[in-house]
Amino acid sequence: MVFVFRLCSQKIKPNQYIMKPLKEINVKRTLTYTVVALAAIAVYFGLVHLVLMAANVSKSAPSTVYGLTTKRQFALVALGMGLISVVFGWRAFRKSGSRISVSNKKSGSVIAIITGIMAAISGVLNLATANGGPGSGNGVLGSAQAIVLGLTGVFLGGLAIVRFKRTNLSS
Repeated sequence: MVFVFRLCSQKIKPNQYIMKPLKEINVKRTLTYTVVALAAIAVYFGLVHLVLMAANVSKSAPSTVYGLTTKRQFALVALGMGLISVVFGWRAFRKSGSRISVSNKKSGSVIAIITGIMAAISGVLNLATANGGPGSGNGVLGSAQAIVLGLTGVFLGGLAIVRFKRTNLSS
């Protein structure tokens, strides 16, 4: 109520803006971030489809299985490990570039590499034992996503370690 009263009691001059003018909002940066995000999503799903085609399970099943099967649960666990790997890898990569650090531990990148390898191996094992495509109850899509996310986490963790060593050598 106080905020509304203060807002109404302000005298607004004709040339004064309440909101930021369009010049201050960086439209080009917002558009660039949007295009980069859409491109990253397209690359992600393209890689998932490539993994499914390489495993020869890209054709959908003739009859769809509903519910949570044991292979789908296994694929979800592998997918969760892959997601954890990407999160830890990204955080380690962002922290590795700073010259001033509280601790010189590389534990985030090591966690990213280990969980990424576990996710990729779990995804490969599930895809190797699958006998049907998407909708067959084998967790094929989750396994393919786990492979892509796990390898991405391994890549980010490795980049973080290399970047960490390079910043420590230069300082």
